[in-house]
This record gives sequence, C-alpha cells and structure tokens, in this order.
Amino acid sequence: MNPSDTKDATDESGVIDIVVAEKSPLVQGGLQALFDYLIAKGWTPAIEHVEPARSAEDYWYLWKLPIFGEKSVDRVLAEVEACRDAWPGHLVRLIGYDNYAQSQGSSVVVHRSGG
Repeated sequence: MNPSDTKDATDESGVIDIVVAEKSPLVQGGLQALFDYLIAKGWTPAIEHVEPARSAEDYWYLWKLPIFGEKSVDRVLAEVEACRDAWPGHLVRLIGYDNYAQSQGSSVVVHRSGG
C-alpha cells in the first residue's frame, strides 16, 4: 500500500485513526473475503447506511431489501457500491443475518465518508 493511500485523522478526543483510500486493493480484497464468508455461512446479506453524526444510534436506514438467498459475491459488492454512490456522505455497513439464530451474525462498516 502506498503512503498516499492512507491519511491520519484525529477526532475530538485526540484518537488517531487511519483511513484507507476507498479503492485500494487491500480494502477490496478484504471485502471480497467478508462477502465470501457471509455467503458460505448461508447468512442473508443486508446493507444499511446512516449519517456519520447518527452512527452511534441503534437504527440505520436499510438500503433496499435484504438480499435473500444471494449466492453471488459480485452482486453483493455491486449493491454496496450502489449504496455508497447514492449516499457518499454516509457510513455504509454490511449485515449478515443468521436465519437460524434469528440475529445478526456479522455487522461491519464497509464504507466511511472521508469528510
């Protein structure tokens, strides 16, 4: 990864955070592995988004309906990209719903606005 692919950001509490550029191969490869895992587990992928100021709240906006029965990693990635493009200033997270446990098996923020 190039040093130009990252930037340091400091929030109000003084915590330094490393923000990785959106299209870096490392990030895309990690997302691919995450999608593979969700689909291999048989979980239902769903995509949510919210304004950064509301990210600590329990309820995020649902992007379309959950992608029931999806086996294509590329389709899930395309939906994440579509949500990110439609809401560029929002956080976007991927949820994996476990139908048997009736709970979230996974919840990962996959896009964070640079602002």
